[in-house]
Amino acid sequence: MTISTFIRRTLVAIPLAVSFTPALYASTPFQQGLEAYNQKDYATALTQWQPLAEQGDPVAQYNLGLMYKNGLGVNQDDKQAVSWYQKAATQGNAEAQYALGFMYAEGRGLEKDLAQAVSLYQKAAKQNNMEAQYALGSAYRKGLGVEKDLKQAFYWYQQAALQGDFYAQYALGSAYQFGYGVEKDMKEAVNWYRKSAEQNYAQAQSSLGYAYEYGRGVEKDEKQAAIWYQKAAEQGENVAQYALGKLYLKGKGVPQDDKQAVYWLQKSAEQGSSIAQHALGQAYDNGSGVAKDPKQAAMWYQKAAEQGDSSAQYDLGVKYSLGDGVEKDDKQAVSWYQKSADQGEANAQYALGFMYHQGRGVEQDMKQAVYWYEKAAEQDLEIAKQALEIIKAENQKAEQKAEQRAKSIPFYEQATTQNSAEAQYELGKMYHLGSEFTPIDDKQAVSWLEKSANQGYKQAQYYLGEIYYAGNGVPQNKQQAISLWEQACKQKYQDACDRLAMVNDQKKMKISGQ
Repeated sequence: MTISTFIRRTLVAIPLAVSFTPALYASTPFQQGLEAYNQKDYATALTQWQPLAEQGDPVAQYNLGLMYKNGLGVNQDDKQAVSWYQKAATQGNAEAQYALGFMYAEGRGLEKDLAQAVSLYQKAAKQNNMEAQYALGSAYRKGLGVEKDLKQAFYWYQQAALQGDFYAQYALGSAYQFGYGVEKDMKEAVNWYRKSAEQNYAQAQSSLGYAYEYGRGVEKDEKQAAIWYQKAAEQGENVAQYALGKLYLKGKGVPQDDKQAVYWLQKSAEQGSSIAQHALGQAYDNGSGVAKDPKQAAMWYQKAAEQGDSSAQYDLGVKYSLGDGVEKDDKQAVSWYQKSADQGEANAQYALGFMYHQGRGVEQDMKQAVYWYEKAAEQDLEIAKQALEIIKAENQKAEQKAEQRAKSIPFYEQATTQNSAEAQYELGKMYHLGSEFTPIDDKQAVSWLEKSANQGYKQAQYYLGEIYYAGNGVPQNKQQAISLWEQACKQKYQDACDRLAMVNDQKKMKISGQ
């Protein structure tokens, strides 16, 4: 029970006091005043009751206070209302004690004093005034003017509920559902929700619908859920409107009907329900029950996102990322992804990781990318797992590039500054085959291989011979190739010797064929 509910319950029109008047007031000025009041002839009622009140009649005093509080037959005047309530309350009138307690709780006609309000509620509650019992229960429930005490709250709710107060019956149901001052018991919760719902209290009807929808404390029955949600929704209860909309959307307990779904979602969304606003945004996004409208979708996502709905924050981020229904804005996308991701939304965590990975709307930061991908992967989001694998592969590739660079740098330095034949040979091969830091360059390859070969490096002589023989990047020159192989073979480089033998065999075969 929230503070606002506590206040609303204590603010309802306090009933006219007639319980003290059976035979005593029959065919008297009091009775005549009552008849006039019931006919809304407040001026006559005032004329009949004023003298009685001034003579000290507590019931007339209370009724006069009520008329001043509500401005019935007189100018609305809280101070006059308080004055008459105090006169009646001092004489022990329970209705006046409750009414005066309400004025203290609200600070109407006198300085606000919750402790004094509770004191008066206690006096009235002990006289079995059910409104005071409910108000006292709410005070204990929230610690308003008295130390919070859930067991005391339960006790006073129960006293009022047993007298048929539907607010108290609903509060008692909530106590049993959530274990406020009593052990949790969903069956008992349903019992009290039903009593309140049958008195047409919308919040109880909504709670009863919930119990039937999910089978909590009662056998699951989606048709019954829809019936109770409908009753509450028609009274404007926004939770029931949302729930009924979802039932129509899924065709559970009612025929599937997108238009009816949107009708009820809209009703709830307009009352500020963030989950209804998000659901309505999705309807506009998908064209379910309404014409597809990305701008309307973005508008409803925005409303829900600003209330902290994590799913709506993610969907709004997607809108900004794609420029769908809003102007494309990666920074805005990142901002909404961040809000959603911080609340644990797996899709938003992945999306935020992606933006860091790609450097979109935020400076590229691989550590942040991995962090958010891992968060999403921990929730078993497959695409996040794949993203981590991609980063792992990218890291491996980067390591390989670094190794290639590390290899190429010393070879280059040695080849140029130290005139190392081995380094010149390795560098020539790198240019011939190509690498990340030495792209294919046949002229450079031949240049470095010639430098190495001219120093008598047999591997370079053999390798350069292959290039000349094939005409690979240079004009074909078989004689030059053979010459280089001969030099290498003289140094007992077996590959060169084998290559010469192969060439000679080919020549013999050619002569024999002729």
